Amino acid sequence: MSTAPPVSDPISRNSLIDSLRQKLSDRAEDHSTCRANAENGIFCLGFCRFSSSELRQKLSWLVEKNPGATRSEIENLGDAWQLGRQEVLGVATACDVQSKEHDLCNGWDDFSDEDLKAFDRSLT
Repeated sequence: MSTAPPVSDPISRNSLIDSLRQKLSDRAEDHSTCRANAENGIFCLGFCRFSSSELRQKLSWLVEKNPGATRSEIENLGDAWQLGRQEVLGVATACDVQSKEHDLCNGWDDFSDEDLKAFDRSLT
């Protein structure tokens, strides 16, 4: 009987996030990953994962300045805000922003290692 420890998965969480960061950034082009994920129905589904009222609540500071904004307009504002925060923080994706700021979600922290592996495989 072997007393060797079980073999662990050689792919670290950081490696999975790096892989996803690259794949999601490539798909986002000139938009935030929240917008791209919503439009492509991938990963977390971005803005689409929230009802209109949830999105209005999560982006309340943007809605307060634009109270009559449609959902599409709120998504556009959220997209621009995410891109601005990426620039300010010097990070690659909205997931990186949200891992620090937690406005819309918790970014990468919303997902287990198994979730990240499954997402990475689905985008390959």
